[in-house]
Amino acid sequence: MAEESEKMEIDRVSDMDKASDRTNDREDESSDEISDNDEEYEKQASELEKKVEQNPYDYNAYIELIKLLQKIAEIERLRKAREMMSRHFPLTTELWISWLQDEINIAASDAERSAIVELFERAVQDYLSVDLWLEYAQFSIGNMGLQDGVKTVRNTFERALTAAGLHAAKGAILWEAYREFENVMLTMLQSRADTDLSESQQQELAAQKNRLVTIFRRQMACPLLDMEKTYQEFTEWLNEEPSRRDGVDIKNIESGFKTALLKLSKILPYEEQLLSSDNASKADHYRAYLQYEMSKNDPARVQCLYERTVADLCLDASMWLEYIEYLDSVLKIDTVVLSVCKRAVRNCPWSSPLWQHYLRALERYKKPFDEVKDVMEQALSVGFSTAEDYRSLWLCYIEYMRRRVDWGTDHQSTQMEELRTTFNRACDHLAQYFGLEGDPGCDILQYWARIEAAYCKNPEEFRRLWSDILSQGHDKTAAMWLEYIQWERAFGDSKHLRRLFARALTSTQDWPESIGNAWLNFERDEGTLDSYEFFMTKYKSRMKEINDQRKRMAEEEEKTVEKGEKWKHDHKQERGLKQNPRVALKKKHETEGRWAAVAPKSVITKSSSRDATEAECNASKESTLCAPPPGYRKREKTADVFEEPPTKISKQEKMDTEHGVSVDHDSTKDNRTVFVSNLDYSVGEAAIREVFSSLGTITELRLVKDFKGRSKGFCYVEFGSPAEAEAALKKDREPVDGRPMFVSRCNADKHMRESGFKYNTTLEKNKLFVKGLPVTVTKEELEDVFKSYGSLKDVRIVTYRNGHSKGLAYVEYHDEAAAAHALIKTDGMTMGDRTVSVAISKPPERKNNPGVTARAASIMSLGGGARAFGARGRGRTQVSLLPRSLQVSHRTSTTPSSSTVPACSTVSSNGSNGNGTANGDGGTETQKPMSNSDFRQMLLGIKKMWN
Repeated sequence: MAEESEKMEIDRVSDMDKASDRTNDREDESSDEISDNDEEYEKQASELEKKVEQNPYDYNAYIELIKLLQKIAEIERLRKAREMMSRHFPLTTELWISWLQDEINIAASDAERSAIVELFERAVQDYLSVDLWLEYAQFSIGNMGLQDGVKTVRNTFERALTAAGLHAAKGAILWEAYREFENVMLTMLQSRADTDLSESQQQELAAQKNRLVTIFRRQMACPLLDMEKTYQEFTEWLNEEPSRRDGVDIKNIESGFKTALLKLSKILPYEEQLLSSDNASKADHYRAYLQYEMSKNDPARVQCLYERTVADLCLDASMWLEYIEYLDSVLKIDTVVLSVCKRAVRNCPWSSPLWQHYLRALERYKKPFDEVKDVMEQALSVGFSTAEDYRSLWLCYIEYMRRRVDWGTDHQSTQMEELRTTFNRACDHLAQYFGLEGDPGCDILQYWARIEAAYCKNPEEFRRLWSDILSQGHDKTAAMWLEYIQWERAFGDSKHLRRLFARALTSTQDWPESIGNAWLNFERDEGTLDSYEFFMTKYKSRMKEINDQRKRMAEEEEKTVEKGEKWKHDHKQERGLKQNPRVALKKKHETEGRWAAVAPKSVITKSSSRDATEAECNASKESTLCAPPPGYRKREKTADVFEEPPTKISKQEKMDTEHGVSVDHDSTKDNRTVFVSNLDYSVGEAAIREVFSSLGTITELRLVKDFKGRSKGFCYVEFGSPAEAEAALKKDREPVDGRPMFVSRCNADKHMRESGFKYNTTLEKNKLFVKGLPVTVTKEELEDVFKSYGSLKDVRIVTYRNGHSKGLAYVEYHDEAAAAHALIKTDGMTMGDRTVSVAISKPPERKNNPGVTARAASIMSLGGGARAFGARGRGRTQVSLLPRSLQVSHRTSTTPSSSTVPACSTVSSNGSNGNGTANGDGGTETQKPMSNSDFRQMLLGIKKMWN
């Protein structure tokens, strides 16, 4: 037995050793796996570090780099990446809290804790965040053991309440944390009550109670969510000890509470709208909320709400601008205004108006010149999208430079030289990047010329600048010359002014009369008789040239119009002569037989009128001829004479089969029919059936074709039930052969149909509109260019119906920040041989029937009245084609019996003049209605007169 026991023990120990070996093997494998992952993370982190060094504005690259460095616990590299990101971007609350937690976990010395305090100070400057202030307060509580620790905690809480205590939705969190801290301090003081308290300790205890009561009172005076709960807690706290009610003004507290509760009831709908709104409507809801708060004239509440707004809509430049303008007009506190300006340009560096407000704020609060200059250099380095942005920024800075010059000293002072240098640099900068389009109106040069004339009294430099302005293509316009003349007259001399008048009169092409009028006024005011006569000679000679030139231009334009009309007329006749006989025969059949039902009314009317006229003419001829011989039978014209041969009918039926036939609209099928459009011309019925076959039974598919049997790119799909048609609507925008099809409900009323164009027409801050692309560029090439600036959601190249690129594209990112930085870096870049233009996407709204709207808004002419529009929106002529001799005179009254045929509109064979009188007699006898024969004779008589 002993041997067996010993053997069993040996086996057990052996099994334990094997199990231990297997555990160690698994640990080694896990360690190897972790090591492999670390190597992969290290490789990816190194690549991202190089990426952000090359492009420090790649927001998403920073995010990925920080995540990787957190995984491999590289604290120094992680700190460096965060610092670099913070220099270029304001950080979100989540990024700041993550950074602060990492630093708090490794902080050991007082110096490291002081560095964390500085980090908190930087964090609370970016955006208003209740969570950040709460973290800051809790960190301060952890440092209570330091010198003045309690005072520091209270100071932190007070700053937090000043910044976010009026936050209606989240402010109560800060108040409750503050009360909790003070309540703990009260409990610590009360724990000493078991022993005899000194007078100072008793005063400290009473002060602590009063401090808590004050916090309760202040909180209940603010309209915050869950106010009733706070009031209940206050009541319970008072009832815990009867002595706590001593010296407390309960009525005053209750009055403040009721007032705040009433305010809360009024702002609660705005808060609910913000909670339920999407990104597109949030700005409008915030503006409505701000409008309400401004009407109450409480700057503290308005500022808090603005801080909430810009935190939620940090990329909305217009919202930052409104915030700055409010602070400038109401608060006017330099530290507040400048801080907001700095944050605004960090969030929206592409907005030139924000930089301009920043520059003016620095000047208003008398900041040093070097600081203003540094901000200007930062603004120039961010890159704007248009020349107008740069030009406005330069003008703003030049205005500042002009205002800092002391004009009472020497005009050649250092400040004046700096101003001239700024003018030169602005002109060179705009010309370098935009050419003549940088300052098309020469606004900067005109400003410079005014400075030289009005302030520096330097007419030679003034004239040199104006020579540069006129040399840039402005010498043909009277407005520029008049501006030059006005300043020359004010600060120059008569000799140069007369020369200037002569040059202006000779060069102006658009309206030299204005130059002549200005010259005439000058000679009347200051000239002599000789100078006046000299002016008149010059002016008459020039106006003769101008009038001759205008006459020649008018004649040439008239000839061009006549030539165009003649070409249209000849081309129309040529087309009529070359018309296929079959087409003519087809037009004949449009008015009779089986085509009569679908023929246009105008065709039937014209045809029937022509037939009636021919019949009357034939009847008139037959009446003048001799009677036919006995037994003669007139051959009747029947429809059989004009029927097409059987071969032609079959061919026509074949064409009907190929092209499709007209189908009457059946409104009872609309609920189970969908309209499909934007199809490629090459897509056939089989491909369409394949797309919709999975949804149910397709009872009918009508692909609309043109007269040659080619698809028009749209069709009607009828399903077996309305539910299947409803499911088909979800196929909207699904690509078919690389082109998105539009699926909409079937609606017979064209004016009530929904547009197939369902893209957003509002400002899309996460989507860029790219134009000027080479037509050969591919989607993959665009993705390679734009993906370096952030995570792409979609890239769409705009194409024609045949699939060829239009040179336009939309690039959509997942977040707005990436789109903003891509805009800054890619606008103006070169792709192939083209310069690409990039802007935030805001497609224009689709207009309904713009042609008709434009015509309705135009001034009526030639016929007046409402215009009738024919096919393709072309207007039918309103010029009367009826001869004057047949027109109705409105001055002649008609009897009811003759209202249909105006008696005064005829020219009789005996020489009546058409005014109801014969041979000039003044009778008023009403003529009888004419017969068809009379009408024919009248028309033949007019024709003879024309011949």
